[in-house]
Amino acid sequence: MHMSNIRTLRKHIGLTQEEIAEKIGISQPHYGRAERLSLGVALKVYAQIADVLGVPLYTLFYEEFSPTEMKLIQAFRELPEERRKGWVDALQLVNQAGNPSRE
Repeated sequence: MHMSNIRTLRKHIGLTQEEIAEKIGISQPHYGRAERLSLGVALKVYAQIADVLGVPLYTLFYEEFSPTEMKLIQAFRELPEERRKGWVDALQLVNQAGNPSRE
């Protein structure tokens, strides 16, 4: 089974399995099952993990991020909300310029 990004994201922000489990009110073994994408873990648990990690829920299930992608994610998270919006708008313009058929 494809591994999730949960472990990578957790380690990047310096939290242990125990710390996240405590923050969301589950046991460490249950958290470990979530990190391994085992069956029987409720979507609510993944939503809580995403909240603690500061990422959208879908991010937990993407392919693993490279170190460069992790740096970009961290830098983006540290921006004030208005600056984030500006970067998203700029990226959309760049994407549209590179794909004129999408207009």
